[in-house]
Amino acid sequence: MIDKKVMEELRKNVGKSVNVEYVWYGSEHKEKGVLKEVNDFANIELKSAGIPFVGYGCAIQKIIDENGKVVYDNPNIISRYDVRDDGGLDEVRKATFGHQIANKMRGEQEAERKRWEKKKEKLDKQAQKNSASFQDLGRSLVKSDLVEEWTKHVAINTKDFYSAGVIDASLKVMKALSEGKTPKEAEETVYDLGITGFQMGCIAQAVSYFHSRGEEFREYWNGQYLPKDKVKKTKGVVNPAVWAIG
Repeated sequence: MIDKKVMEELRKNVGKSVNVEYVWYGSEHKEKGVLKEVNDFANIELKSAGIPFVGYGCAIQKIIDENGKVVYDNPNIISRYDVRDDGGLDEVRKATFGHQIANKMRGEQEAERKRWEKKKEKLDKQAQKNSASFQDLGRSLVKSDLVEEWTKHVAINTKDFYSAGVIDASLKVMKALSEGKTPKEAEETVYDLGITGFQMGCIAQAVSYFHSRGEEFREYWNGQYLPKDKVKKTKGVVNPAVWAIG
């Protein structure tokens, strides 16, 4: 069983190079990097990535220090590990860390889930309140023949905070383009909003369709993901989240 002492020993390697063997959605991987942090029973952080000890779809099998010594070994993580449900995760955690740690982690997870549900409810309500102002802001930024369509687009996509984030960011990009900024500069105006890759793809699609410089932005955007000879030939907008999965 992996206990607090194992975590303490592992923490001695912080700042040093380690090799991590882990399973990600049923596929074995190896990662080498400097160990940045050890969060007891939760995960490790390398300078390049964070990897859970036992997580949804991903878990660490071994950690080997720079001298070749195995400093963490979890025989419960099989090469086909792909646990994505709470019940299955609890069982693996109990087998790995014992019932006390597993139950504590489960309790913390439930508490965090409840906090998030309350926060999300407030964010969704705020998104709905912003609908009218987003519609008004867009009237001076979108193509004149698409104002009515923009209004409907905003109404549909301000029912939750995630979709509303796309609307908010799209407005910022369109405003920057209207001010004469380059597509790259316009894109950079939303970097501090915590936008996901999928959201950014949706933003690129909205800007490309609704703004008078949309085609210019579309070609710039697609040019970051496609070969130069395919940029003008390709219709639509590349979504980086879907592209990465594919």
